Amino acid sequence: MKKFYALFLGLILISSVANSQTIFAIQTPGATADTSAFFGQSVNTNGIVTAVTSNGYYVQDGAGAWNGIFVFDSGNTPSRGDDVSFTADVDEFFNLTELKNVTAFVTNSTGNALPAATALSTLAVNDEQYEGVLVSVSTAQAMTTPNGFGEWDVNDGSGIVTIDDAMFPFTPVVSNNYDITGVVDYAFGIYKIEPRDAADIVGATGGPNFVSIFDIQNTTAPSGDSPELGNIVMTKGVVTGVVTFGAPGTFFIQDGNGAWNGLYVFESGTTVVRGDSVEVTGTVAEFNNTTELVSVTNVTVLNSGNTLPTPSVLTTGNANTEDWEGVLIRVMNAPCTSNSVGFGMWELNDASGVILADDDIFPYALSAVVSTSYNVTGIGHYSFSAFKILPRDANDITLATGVNELKNTTVSVYPNPVKNSINFDLDFTGFNVKIIDVTGKTVKSSTAVNSKLTISTSNFSNGIYFYSISDNNENVIATNKFIVAK
Repeated sequence: MKKFYALFLGLILISSVANSQTIFAIQTPGATADTSAFFGQSVNTNGIVTAVTSNGYYVQDGAGAWNGIFVFDSGNTPSRGDDVSFTADVDEFFNLTELKNVTAFVTNSTGNALPAATALSTLAVNDEQYEGVLVSVSTAQAMTTPNGFGEWDVNDGSGIVTIDDAMFPFTPVVSNNYDITGVVDYAFGIYKIEPRDAADIVGATGGPNFVSIFDIQNTTAPSGDSPELGNIVMTKGVVTGVVTFGAPGTFFIQDGNGAWNGLYVFESGTTVVRGDSVEVTGTVAEFNNTTELVSVTNVTVLNSGNTLPTPSVLTTGNANTEDWEGVLIRVMNAPCTSNSVGFGMWELNDASGVILADDDIFPYALSAVVSTSYNVTGIGHYSFSAFKILPRDANDITLATGVNELKNTTVSVYPNPVKNSINFDLDFTGFNVKIIDVTGKTVKSSTAVNSKLTISTSNFSNGIYFYSISDNNENVIATNKFIVAK
């Protein structure tokens, strides 16, 4: 009865304060930038305790910006998850909005669910609106070890934010990536994330380290096995294709352009689509010499509609190597040498070697015409002891006519083979030419101001190259390969 009476009396005292405000209202700046509109006033507010420090606690009354605040209070000792109401003065402590001089403090209930942490990029944390708010950053690389004040920096590629040890000290491994949750503080001119315990830092209690796709795939082992073979890892990439036949729903991800940057994920329980950015946790395995993630425990779709990596332009022969597993690639002006390989496969060979096109995602063998040349885009893959390219839809397969028929343009490119220079002669004025090597790298770009252009190849090594001609609106007019032979 005494406890009930004290609670009842506390509520009466709090309700008697006319200036009742939400945390959002208290935190939102008034006429003076970064200063609360209620600076210097006594307010009545309430919220859920999200973190407890040695000299106070953080409360929050909703998820997201402006909804959290630090309470400087050593007289009351709430616990995380407590729903509390109290009266306090609004102060600006070196530009940190906080509440102090707490009176009429009441714990309304305990064990409440905390507001959801707001997912942000590391750069976005550095903003007034997130003071006191529970936030999280993911796959943030540790840039430093703790300084003399227990502070260390992380960066997810967007910019640096500082991690502090006010509640939980932690020593990261520089260059390792961490998922970090905590409340945002502002002190000595910088914003900081304050993790509350080991659970707020993935890896602090044995969680998987983040490993880039490149570091999973890149290998010097004669077997081609991943250096992470058998390890549980977390990685991230953009979905470039989803399997339709054989293992429907499994998918490929890529986190950059070029060799070693693609990976097959053998997991179909989560629906993903091309362009989704996903975070995946699983075990690195070699299944019949194909590096892949298996025993997947988590697939999180971070966002959707992302631009896909640029396909690497290769010869059909060069596509037959380990480094293009899982990578978006393209072969150009490659004749179909067989459409009856079997098992939905057809053969392409631009005279550098055979690459098989398979139907794991999109079937086309019955439509392929022998001796017809194609430009084919798809995902590099290895299965049943053969390297393959996996087209994803009809847009990935085009006839290698070399001319944009809509422009009805006449293109003359000579000589071929080339020694010291190659000439381009078109029937209209003003065009652009890119020269691409077999790794997909643009080695030279030139613009013609009239209908003719000569490009020097004197510093080119002998080998196969590709040219791509486009108009001034970047519409491709012609593509083809040529040989440098000095």
